[in-house]
Amino acid sequence: MTVTDPERRVVPFDEAARRRTVPARPRRRVLLAVLLLALAGLLGWLVWWSPVLAVREVRVLGTAQVSADQVRQAAGVQLGTPLARVSASEVAARVEAIGAVQGAEVRYGWPNTLVVVVTERTPVATVMIGGERLLVDGTGVSYALDGPLPAGLPDVQGAVGARAAAAGVLSALPQDLAAHVRWVRATSVDDVVLGLRSGTRVRWGADSDGARKAAVLAALLPQRPRQIDVSAPDLPTTRGGRLPQAPAGQ
Repeated sequence: MTVTDPERRVVPFDEAARRRTVPARPRRRVLLAVLLLALAGLLGWLVWWSPVLAVREVRVLGTAQVSADQVRQAAGVQLGTPLARVSASEVAARVEAIGAVQGAEVRYGWPNTLVVVVTERTPVATVMIGGERLLVDGTGVSYALDGPLPAGLPDVQGAVGARAAAAGVLSALPQDLAAHVRWVRATSVDDVVLGLRSGTRVRWGADSDGARKAAVLAALLPQRPRQIDVSAPDLPTTRGGRLPQAPAGQ
């Protein structure tokens, strides 16, 4: 059979030949698309459902006041859970519910490890609340601690609203001065008083100019006065007689 093209040329037409010359490119594209879909499905199963990338260890870093087991229990991650299905934000929120934990960062340690990095609160004092002795950090947050409390911390006294000011004063003190403090009393945020182990009472005033007040206090302490007022650090005052020398080792 023949046909005539627009230029009046006779062109042979063979249906079987036309089928044999159909390009194979569309078929390859379809096959490639199927393979890619299959690969994507396999990868999705591997990451989200298979045990290959499941949690086999919850590693805890940064703990001192709390135990690693306590953090793992609070994290609530069951071993064998695919790592990709663990919500880092939810785990961090559960760990931060522990009183001694200030913050938590959760990292994925592929292929099988979940890492929880804990930042603990730093206690600066203790406080008695409801018959229970609690720790207080530098922001005034009180929290319980399993086991014995650290020794040598001063006691905070005063209203809840003023507790943060008292804790702020303690956290601003250099370590050598903080070691002298036996108690802190705050009747308001502008009226903080320190009781030193030597017997000296220090009127600190507001929780401000901490570095300046600490420097003035350190300069006046060798005089061993009974009272020191650094609430206005540019005009400090001392009152009372000279305290007796403290026994060695006190």
